Amino acid sequence: MTEDSRGEEPQETIPETTEAAPAPAAAPEAAAPGGVAPAPKKGLGTGAILGIVGGGLVVLVVLIVAIVFAISALRGIAGGGGSPFAGGGSAEETAEGYLTAIADGDAEAALSFIYAPESSSPLLTDDVLAASQELAPLTDIVIGEPDITGGYGLVPVTYSIGDTPVTTEISVSQDSDGWTVTGGTGQLSVYQLDGLEPTINGVPVSGEYVDAFPGAYEYGVTVDGFALEGETVIVVTAPSEYPDTSGMNAVLTPEAADAFRQAVSASVDACIVSTTLEAGCGLTIPATLSDGTVLTEGTITRTLPAETRAEIGAFQPELSYDVPTLVTGGYLGSVEVTAECTKDGATGTCSVLFGPSFGTPSMNLATDGAVVEWD
Repeated sequence: MTEDSRGEEPQETIPETTEAAPAPAAAPEAAAPGGVAPAPKKGLGTGAILGIVGGGLVVLVVLIVAIVFAISALRGIAGGGGSPFAGGGSAEETAEGYLTAIADGDAEAALSFIYAPESSSPLLTDDVLAASQELAPLTDIVIGEPDITGGYGLVPVTYSIGDTPVTTEISVSQDSDGWTVTGGTGQLSVYQLDGLEPTINGVPVSGEYVDAFPGAYEYGVTVDGFALEGETVIVVTAPSEYPDTSGMNAVLTPEAADAFRQAVSASVDACIVSTTLEAGCGLTIPATLSDGTVLTEGTITRTLPAETRAEIGAFQPELSYDVPTLVTGGYLGSVEVTAECTKDGATGTCSVLFGPSFGTPSMNLATDGAVVEWD
């Protein structure tokens, strides 16, 4: 305002630059006071877009990691054998995973499906399963609809073990960890081979029974002089089975049988040359015969008939059922006996009619320094 304008009313002035008032926070679309329109909205900057995209990728990575850990944990329950069902799958998946692990030769994975497995058995290993699969592979697995009652069920299955078709049921039970196979192993008897150091699929076994997965198993023995004949490959067709092994027998090898016959023959020769009443080999005779004849000690002569000598050289040795290493011979025949004798006051040389027969020879071939014994 100048000196010349004193006393006049002040005039309204227009500033050189007028800024629009910011829009009220509560009503961003309303007009600013004085009728001036709010500033228009602007799009997000490049930095903001990159920030959002980057945050989304982080979320996606976290989800992927979570999924990977979930799958790994599920596989870990299966014993690390690649079976995703143990402990968390359905009854059908549990039965299928169990049989598939056996078919794959993965003993650890198969055990992971079993409730309280007997893992101390020497046959529940990858090597034994590999031998079993080579003898008769487990194939053609088909899983049926399970029959479930409460926490227990039976899963019908079919498969083949070599050329043997199998139709059976897998027993399963459920707890807080999921479904497991109950009674997942059969048992193979070995008590009948006690003392022969038996093997099954090349693995030493002992005791009365050993647990085994479904599969094929070949028996053997390792004591020198013995072998097995008959049905030496036994198939465990299903879990909880006790297969019949009665078609398998332990026998002497031809070399061991000849050696036993030679030992018996040598023992016979030692008994035959004896001139005493107590001769051994079952050939002992009494001093007084049933008709009153008295034999003179030291004058006994024993002679082998031809047929008895032939029998001693060709008899078939047998193994004891209770002690398989105990080898026995059968009936060998009788001997001819003469001796100085006295009867009714007369003395002379007598022939003993119906003379004694040999006893039963036996020898335990598992004993060091074993000799022939006679019963």
